[in-house]
Amino acid sequence: MIRTIFVAMGVIAFVWAMWFISYLDVKRKRKRLIHTKFGTLPKARDWEENVRNYDDVVTDGSGVDDVTWNDLSMNEVFSRINQCDTSVGEEILYHKLRKNKMSPEERRIFERRVRAFSENAEEREAVEECLFDIGKGSASYFIPAYMDAIDEYRLRFPWIYRVLQVILLCALILFLILRNDVAGMTFLGVCIVNLGIYFFIKMGRAVELSMVGTAVSLIENGKKIARRREIDNLFPELKQALSGLKGVMRGARFLSIQKDGRQGGDALEVFLDYVMGITLWQVTTYNKVMRRLS
Repeated sequence: MIRTIFVAMGVIAFVWAMWFISYLDVKRKRKRLIHTKFGTLPKARDWEENVRNYDDVVTDGSGVDDVTWNDLSMNEVFSRINQCDTSVGEEILYHKLRKNKMSPEERRIFERRVRAFSENAEEREAVEECLFDIGKGSASYFIPAYMDAIDEYRLRFPWIYRVLQVILLCALILFLILRNDVAGMTFLGVCIVNLGIYFFIKMGRAVELSMVGTAVSLIENGKKIARRREIDNLFPELKQALSGLKGVMRGARFLSIQKDGRQGGDALEVFLDYVMGITLWQVTTYNKVMRRLS
């Protein structure tokens, strides 16, 4: 039994090493893509109806109505200029097109930002790497509506998951001290129970976990972007908007790590599923972040 567990730990270490190599390769390919796609036409994609979700939440009824929008084939116009790296960016772009209005001051600021990124390729590509980290996901388009009713999505009885984490830790310590089959079976049994609970929650809360993971990644990468001097000059309001979200980020990396894993391949996604399931860290962090966001 002891030998089996140590072999399993070796396999996990091997999978992690393979993921790390794959992840670095993905990062290199992504950097090349960012550099080459600037100024090119976006690839044709199926229309994503959910890009209008943000506009539906914030619209005041003004702007381009549906009839005019369809008459002008604005979906095609949107697709023609959509080079966004995030679902959030697509929603904002769609909203700006539907709003179809800028004050002289807004236009001046917009043109200044466009000019700055056009002239500074290094800054543009560094920011775009952060945007790629946020990425796109089908669930991410529902974040605006989701944030209006965030209390409804918190897990009940959060103390149960903390107790299970304590039991797991105790079982692990017991196994490391005794190093016998009974302790090993106890530890394995706790792992199986936690995995079962995790996958049960994940099946029922898949959309919520994905949305909060994207929201956390949005905040995390937003802070990286805001720390850049050029961005601080172009978007002074960004740092102020993020300052009120400091508490949300503590320990919240567990909610975005699986999204990063998918960039490295399916092997990591499976590995992380088991790690998050056994430790229940994603479940407890999800509830903690939900409480702070509310």
